[in-house]
Amino acid sequence: MVSQAAKIVIKKTETLVGLIKILYSLLTKKRTVEEEITVQKELEADRFAVKCQHKKGPALSVLYRLSNGQLNAPSHFTIDGSFKLPAVTYEERIKAIKSLPIIRKILLKRRFYAHRMKNLPRKL
Repeated sequence: MVSQAAKIVIKKTETLVGLIKILYSLLTKKRTVEEEITVQKELEADRFAVKCQHKKGPALSVLYRLSNGQLNAPSHFTIDGSFKLPAVTYEERIKAIKSLPIIRKILLKRRFYAHRMKNLPRKL
C-alpha cells in the first residue's frame, strides 16, 4: 500500500517531469514523445476513416464542426503531471487528410467481382 507521503512525492515528481517536458518542447520547438505518439494515432485514425469511406468529405466535415472555426486550436492533449500539452491541431489533421490519395482500386475490384457473381450459375 502506498502511503500518503509517497503519493505526494509521486505527484510532485510528475509535475516536475511535466515542467521539464514543457520547457524542452518550448526550447526545441519539437513535440514530446507522448505528443508524437498521440499525433501518429490520430493521423492514422483519420487515414483509416478516409480509406474506409473512399472520400475525404465526411472526415473533413467532422473536423471543421469540432473546431468551431478555430482551426489552430488543439484537437487532442497529452496530460503530464499537472500540465496539459497540446498534441495536434485541427489544422494539422485537415492538411493531412487533404493530402491523402483516394484509392479507387478497391471500388473497381468490387465492381469486377460483383459483375462476376451475377454471371455464376444458380445451381451448382
